[in-house]
Formats: sequence, structure tokens, C-alpha cells
Amino acid sequence: MPAIFNDLLEFRDEKDLDSVLDKMDNVLAVKLLEMALDGCTDRFSITENHVIYKCLNKLKENGSNIRNGELQQSQGHSSQQTS
Repeated sequence: MPAIFNDLLEFRDEKDLDSVLDKMDNVLAVKLLEMALDGCTDRFSITENHVIYKCLNKLKENGSNIRNGELQQSQGHSSQQTS
């Protein structure tokens, strides 16, 4: 069975992988990025690693906020402040 990201993600064939990617949501996208980056962090400088870490955390926060409805509320609140 083919696998990627140091054998962390196995799939039957390319069609199976494409199917998973086509149905991917934000949570899976972040998890796949984490898996990909975990395997190659030695290729980035400490500053680059920090930037990647902060970006992934921001994406996770936004995903949590969207699920909790907080992002929509905060966007509405900030647009009211600027009006």
C-alpha cells in the first residue's frame, strides 16, 4: 500500500488519495500540512519553522472560531466599530 509523509498516511492508490483530497475540509488540510512539515523541519531555519508554526496555529484558531460562531460575531462586531 502506498504511503506518504514517512508512512503516516496510507492509501490504496492515487484515485483513493485524490478522493480524500477532494473531500478535504479545513481540519484535514491543517493535519496534512502538519504531517508534511513534521517530516521536513530540518530543512527550514528556526525562524522559518516558527513562521510555519504560527501560521498553522492561526489556521487552527480560525477553524475553531468558525465552528463556534465566534469569527462571524467578531467580524460583525469589528465592522460595527468601523462604521
